[in-house]
Amino acid sequence: MQTAFFRRIFFFVFVLFLLLLVGTVGYMSLEGWHWFDALYMSVIVVTTLGFQEIHPLSAGGRFFTILYSLGGIIVFVGILSLLGVQIIESYLSIDNRRKRMLRELFMIRQHYIVCGCGKVGKHVIETLLRNKKRFVGIDIDPKNFERLKQEYTLENNWLLEGDATDEDVLLQAGIDRATAIFCCVRDDIKNLFIAMSAKQLNPHIKIATYVIDEKNIRKFQQIGVDEIISGDFLIGRHLASTMLNEHFLSFVGELESSPEESVFVGEVVIEPDSFLIGKSLRDADIYQNVGLLVFAIRRGSTTFYNPHPGNTILESGDKLVVFGEREKIQALDKYVNG
Repeated sequence: MQTAFFRRIFFFVFVLFLLLLVGTVGYMSLEGWHWFDALYMSVIVVTTLGFQEIHPLSAGGRFFTILYSLGGIIVFVGILSLLGVQIIESYLSIDNRRKRMLRELFMIRQHYIVCGCGKVGKHVIETLLRNKKRFVGIDIDPKNFERLKQEYTLENNWLLEGDATDEDVLLQAGIDRATAIFCCVRDDIKNLFIAMSAKQLNPHIKIATYVIDEKNIRKFQQIGVDEIISGDFLIGRHLASTMLNEHFLSFVGELESSPEESVFVGEVVIEPDSFLIGKSLRDADIYQNVGLLVFAIRRGSTTFYNPHPGNTILESGDKLVVFGEREKIQALDKYVNG
């Protein structure tokens, strides 16, 4: 579409140049004017500025001016029509793309929603792409989308321009059918509002949020946010831990941050319809079927490290923390939740 637009622009610029050339040559031939006077007269006639004639015109010159001014009007009307058509076509094209995307979003299930695709959201999206999880990114600034498109291949994922605090935008993103939502806007109040709206629209959705001010952590806990990450708190704790557990944390950090590695620490949530609910960890036969060892289970705000295989009964919502290859963790998710 842009190529056709520039072709049309080039055509009308060429016609305008040709029109000025004809006018200049015409006045020079009919009136014997200097080329600059002839060009000046051609410009004021074509643009219909209405200045007085710079030299008296003969009858032939006046007749030529009548035809010439009509030609100029036709060219300018054509250019204005072209611009109008281009604006309408651009609007319809954007509208059609958005409608097509909304139709696709209406069909997806068990996807992830990332609210805010800036510095924090970008890393969330990178991790989702690495783990082959489908997502919808929401951001009010289209420049963030352009940066994402330049850095990543976003095939089979969607970017929705809009305000994530607007419930209609969340519904368009399929909040009622999503698995989890990440609140990555750099504004605690907006993240809190997004989390509250998400809970109202989908009571079963998992919510992870980024918090700037530690004082607001309690507010997010009160509305039932599952994961709360405070930047300053996390950085401070990690800095201290790197000294106290230097070698292990460096090893885990390398595994989680390097895109080339296929081994990392992962979590699998036991869904309400999982066949493992009510079974012991031993009876789940996870190692025999998938080849992974569960070294921790997160249940609500409590974490059970090195759970006893015979005494640990699995419940809905339990998060199995494992360490292994990405493919095996994905296989565990399929094994646990079907």
